[in-house]
Amino acid sequence: SSGTVVIGDEAFKNCTSLENVDLGDNITSLGDRAFKGCTKLEAVTIPDGLETIGQGSFRNCGSLKKMKLPNSVKNIGKKAFKNCKSMKTFTLGTATKKNAKSSNKKLALRFGTTVAKVSIGASALENCVDLRSVVINSQVTKIGNSTFRYCTQLRKMLVKSLKLQKVGN
Repeated sequence: SSGTVVIGDEAFKNCTSLENVDLGDNITSLGDRAFKGCTKLEAVTIPDGLETIGQGSFRNCGSLKKMKLPNSVKNIGKKAFKNCKSMKTFTLGTATKKNAKSSNKKLALRFGTTVAKVSIGASALENCVDLRSVVINSQVTKIGNSTFRYCTQLRKMLVKSLKLQKVGN
């Protein structure tokens, strides 16, 4: 189907028995606090095509173990994953194929794979105390203040963006 499909603000807020979410292929945006306080939510399948994750969308989802976001994601709102204390891995974008022709790689480096700016809002992953690995494959331009604050177990961070201009203020 055509058109933008949005999960509205606070649509599933505090649905404490929700354990799994499989977002449909036509979802392009998650509203603010859409799944905030879904304390038993363990797994979320995010489709390619999702562009916006609203502020506090998954805040206080203490059972969420990992998050894998597609290349289509352009904006992660403030405090989107704050207090996801069981999250161990966070991946934004998929890695490019290693066997891609070198000429294609040069083209991608010169012109970029997308014109859109990709940003991670302030405190997006704050207090994810079990977060150990962050991989950012997409062309992130900005990472907000306190994004990884209190992520005391963070051991691996890989940022492959060639367009990162700003971290914090």
